[in-house]
Amino acid sequence: MIANRSCSLEAHFHIMKRVVLTVLLLLAAPLCMTLNYSESDIEPLVINEGAPSFSYGSNSQNLSYTTTFIQSDWNASVTALGYDNDGNLSFGGMMCAMFPGEYVARSMPLCNYQSETGLRSHPGYGPAMFGNIYRNGSLRDIEIINSTSGGDRIDDILYLSNGDYLISGWFCWGMADASGSECEIGRNGISADSYEGDDAFIARVAPNGTWLWAIGMGGIMWDTTHSLAEGPNGELFALTSFCVNSGSNSCQLASDFGTNLSEGQDDLLLMEISPGGTILWTEHMGSEYSDHGPEAGFFRLGKKGIVATSDGGVIVAGSSCEQNANCDFYISDVTLSNGSDGFLGKFDGDGDLVWAQQIGGDAVDYLQSIAKVDEHRIIVGGNHYSGQFNAGSRAIIHYGSSDSWWGIMNHTSMTWEGLWGSQDAADSFIHSVAVDARGDIILGGSGCWMNSNCMVDIAGLNQSNLTKSGFILKLDQNGAGEWLLPVVASGGVSSPINALETNQYGDIAAVSRICIDSNHNSQCTVEIGSTISTPLYRSSVVIQITQDNDLDGIYNDLDNCKDGIQGWISNITSDNDGDGCEDTLEDTDDDNDGILDYQDGCPLVFGNSSEDRHGCLDSDGDGWSDPDSIWIVDDGADRYPADSSQWRDSDGDGYGDNHYYDIDPVTGLYVNQTGDGAPLDPEQWSDMDGDGYGDNDQAGTRYDDCAYTYGLSSENDRFGCVDNDGDGWANEDDDYPFEATQWSDQDGDGYGDNPTGASPDACPTIYGASTIVGNLGCPDIDGDGWPDSTDAFPNEASQWNDTDGDGFGDELNGIDGDDCVNTPGNSTMGLLGCIDADGDGWA
Repeated sequence: MIANRSCSLEAHFHIMKRVVLTVLLLLAAPLCMTLNYSESDIEPLVINEGAPSFSYGSNSQNLSYTTTFIQSDWNASVTALGYDNDGNLSFGGMMCAMFPGEYVARSMPLCNYQSETGLRSHPGYGPAMFGNIYRNGSLRDIEIINSTSGGDRIDDILYLSNGDYLISGWFCWGMADASGSECEIGRNGISADSYEGDDAFIARVAPNGTWLWAIGMGGIMWDTTHSLAEGPNGELFALTSFCVNSGSNSCQLASDFGTNLSEGQDDLLLMEISPGGTILWTEHMGSEYSDHGPEAGFFRLGKKGIVATSDGGVIVAGSSCEQNANCDFYISDVTLSNGSDGFLGKFDGDGDLVWAQQIGGDAVDYLQSIAKVDEHRIIVGGNHYSGQFNAGSRAIIHYGSSDSWWGIMNHTSMTWEGLWGSQDAADSFIHSVAVDARGDIILGGSGCWMNSNCMVDIAGLNQSNLTKSGFILKLDQNGAGEWLLPVVASGGVSSPINALETNQYGDIAAVSRICIDSNHNSQCTVEIGSTISTPLYRSSVVIQITQDNDLDGIYNDLDNCKDGIQGWISNITSDNDGDGCEDTLEDTDDDNDGILDYQDGCPLVFGNSSEDRHGCLDSDGDGWSDPDSIWIVDDGADRYPADSSQWRDSDGDGYGDNHYYDIDPVTGLYVNQTGDGAPLDPEQWSDMDGDGYGDNDQAGTRYDDCAYTYGLSSENDRFGCVDNDGDGWANEDDDYPFEATQWSDQDGDGYGDNPTGASPDACPTIYGASTIVGNLGCPDIDGDGWPDSTDAFPNEASQWNDTDGDGFGDELNGIDGDDCVNTPGNSTMGLLGCIDADGDGWA
């Protein structure tokens, strides 16, 4: 843990260097020493089966990504990323970073770091690291590269077209507390010597890890080479910041690089290097203030600043006159009165300045990163505080405290094709830019450094509840956002995306610092997308977003088999429909019509039918398939394959089932009819009143008896007439036109003949007035409601039942009511119908 986080490197750098030296070492060394892997280990990009992968939904897209945490004692800083020619990812940076004086004060502790096999220890001070990560996020290997005094970092990795790669950065920081000592960095007999420590270096390395040459360069203060590029013919370009943190004093770079006296504080040195390691030319640029210098700390932001052009030249980009308004920036023989602005400059292959351009407004503005879009265009990005930010003839306005911006410039036509900015009220920054294999733009940035729980709004996408958080954003070349992946850490210092790289498969690699405000032995919480992890404080995380999981050339959002087999590329032969499924082994839609084979009625014939069969030929486009040898009309095929308005003729009368017509505005009848108005009646096809009963053939079995009036009657041989209760009987034939369960009353007594209908007549052929439920409509002489057939007293209206059969009715209040209803009796005096044993009439 750094004892005093708030201290600056500046004071320390002032005492570090005393002598200005430069050395170039170019040796034809034997292959006597290699890295941790041999040439046979280098293999094409693969996905390890069963590897952990995460997903995150953003703007209707589901991202696939992995996370790899790089951890060590003190500070584990990843500052460089690079993809090799097979698409495998490498990273570089510094392990166990601390100040030199602190390292000595702590009795030079071991450097403990997490490797691919577990915890490892290294005895040197602050070593550089170079590692590789599998596509599934697991570490492939980590190599420690340590100068003899220690204090080293890799700030850029560039894979070259022939398979070699360059690494660059700074080395020998440990000399600051080792006065008079010498220091070098190298491998297998190739090394670069330091001058006063904190010097810049570049090394070319073969694919098997053998160093081919190394260059060291230094001035009085801190120097680092942070930007590398390769031209079309193998030209190598490098951009170095020198005399970093020199304060207001000028500072001279070693004389072998020409007269490069800094204008004051950190300046820039652009150079071309031959493939064999010879410096061909250098160009100095700077102002009296800080110009595109790296931050004074272990976790620098990307600030990549050069792009090689197809004509053998190079474009350099950066920021000048940091936070100083009245300032001249000198680039070759041109002076830009920039103030604190961004700049762009084009140099030809001989190191001559072709053009230079200022970018910015009237406040403090930054250009932090540049990337190649195509042979004619570049993308640049940064942040601005100006009320109006200008790039060429384009301008954007200011919304928040710091606004993100990015733009696309055509350096052939010298026109700006687009300029965009964030639109949130908070603060946001673009630190890194890249272009993926399809030409889409990738931005890496951060937001809400000065605002807690705020929202970033950029490229039409927004993310809320951010505090000092990072983000990765994909958008098209018109500035429209596709997705945004947030990086939110619990630590109190921001987690910016400080480096971005892409490969030919569409993979995106990004790196961010994590929780750098507390003890390195403690765990913090990091939320990347929807994935929560708990790494150590003061770590770095490498995020790999895979846009084409199975490497077939079809991005996941268009790939129907995105996690399918590997080892093939989608083309017209292997994937005829371009759906990302290999036709022979995994394509489930062989005819490419969008219908999976198991659902496709014609799996080998392209078709768009969707009704009777799916995926068969449908010539008229009505959804019904054309008949063929195995599927005829009787099976459901289209009887009218050339007529999109008809496909069935259910009654076989030659008229299609679909009925089309106009409505006469006066009569309301159907006129100009086509199709079949009576699709189930082979004798009829015209239906003027639209009730489904035809009216063209009066001799027909089901001719509409009320041809001009809508009706649904179907009983009693009367069709198509009004039937209010819907029982099938026309009102004129229905004795009960408003009761659907009754329609006939033969005896006219008011009770319907249907025994299962409402109030059914128990004597349907005999007129009757009985009203007892179940015995309705039968003869009832005494009118008591009980039918004579069940009335014990048919001629006495006050009695109808005699339970005990003694001749006295059960109704007590009726005539001769039985006082003993359930006991037969013959009493006739007093009580009636009770037992009278002596026969005197009294019970």
